[in-house]
Amino acid sequence: MPDPDPTAESASAPRARAGKAERLTVTDAGPGEVVLRGEIDLATAPQVHAALEAAGGGPALMVDLTGVTYLGSAGVAELFEHAETNRMTVRVRGGSPTAKVVAICALEIVATVEILDGPGNPSQIPARTDLR
Repeated sequence: MPDPDPTAESASAPRARAGKAERLTVTDAGPGEVVLRGEIDLATAPQVHAALEAAGGGPALMVDLTGVTYLGSAGVAELFEHAETNRMTVRVRGGSPTAKVVAICALEIVATVEILDGPGNPSQIPARTDLR
């Protein structure tokens, strides 16, 4: 009897909503809220785009990046694109590499940036709507 194909999916195997090689996990936390965990780069940006499109359209969009370990330029571009058409708040963990990228890219120009410095201790940088 031949060995089973290790790349074939079992009919009973659970299907996670994870990106390329499980590098990104997207959770729909509720209407208008998306939680992203893992790496956001060129390979996973289409998954981010789809999640933001699906969650957008309401009065506001909350994007939780506190679990993001890498935020590349393709991910930054997705955030800017969606912030231009949706009122958006981006949540990051203070001092994290993701927070540093968000600050360097000046995402607060188009979105409110919420920085979590500790449990229950958020601070906000409001969107600079006067620059739009």
